[in-house]
Formats: sequence, structure tokens, C-alpha cells
Amino acid sequence: AVLRGFATLPVQHKITEAVSCAEARTAVNGEAAFDVALVDYHLSDGYGDSLLPEFTELGIPVILVTGGGSESIAISAMRGG
Repeated sequence: AVLRGFATLPVQHKITEAVSCAEARTAVNGEAAFDVALVDYHLSDGYGDSLLPEFTELGIPVILVTGGGSESIAISAMRGG
């Protein structure tokens, strides 16, 4: 649903999709530059908040999303950057 929403934006953009922490790490360490990372909390091989320190160190702002509202997830995200 999120990708379909971005497809309707009236601005040029490129989306790189990753379904796992490993794919996300590979993508951000590649040649492409990222303006922002929209990261799901539940990924196939781990939790999205584990990516926060790495992405922040690379200067990539992160928006962490989750389908379940949990105070502990919010606290973990805040601590991660």
C-alpha cells in the first residue's frame, strides 16, 4: 500500500525496496544515495530498529513504521537514533 501511495506523488523519486535487514544494509552501502529510509519494524530477518544506528551514522534519516503500537518499540527507536 505504501509503494502504491508513493507512485502517485507528483515529484520524481526512486524507491529501493528491501524485505530484510540484510537487503537494506546492502542497499545503503551501495552506490545509490538515500534522502530518507522508510523502515518497517518487522522485517524477514530481524527488527528494523536494529538498522537505526547504521543508517544514522551514514546520515540517512529514518522513519520507523509498525502495524502495532507499542511503547517499548517507540522507546527502542528513540534510543537507536
